[in-house]
Amino acid sequence: MSDGASPADPSAPLTAADLVGRRLLKVTTAWYRSADGEPEPLHLWLHLEGLGPVQFHTPSTGVSPLLRAPHGPYEWGEHGSVHVDDDSPDVPLTRFVGQPLRSVREIRHDDGRVDFPAGLRLRFPGGSVRLLGLDDDLLIAHDRHLGAVEAHLHEDGEDHGA
Repeated sequence: MSDGASPADPSAPLTAADLVGRRLLKVTTAWYRSADGEPEPLHLWLHLEGLGPVQFHTPSTGVSPLLRAPHGPYEWGEHGSVHVDDDSPDVPLTRFVGQPLRSVREIRHDDGRVDFPAGLRLRFPGGSVRLLGLDDDLLIAHDRHLGAVEAHLHEDGEDHGA
């Protein structure tokens, strides 16, 4: 992860040190639903004790944790709609509510031609979850194999945290 900024600067990405050790209080997810499709995760917020809501923003590639409050539901015209819910059983992170975040690891995509930060692995006492930002899509992967892209995903090997 980058050096980032302290929680006092809400416009800058947070660092692993800002997140690690904080208890997960709630998980908020914004779901995009097209007129004819299944819901897909659009935005994710982890509400962390002593910090507040942290959005795991997907700028185009990678995941950037920002201090940012969840938005409400909205219609997206002909594209569909966005609904927002808390502690959805469909989100693997929900099972970690009440647990402290133990460590954060950067995940990189490297296919031999292009190398970029693709996401983060968040580790709790009860397990871990990968949050990936690929092509502006948020992927939440717990025990999910992501197909051919898996061969190009590499963790930095260093836990940032306890």
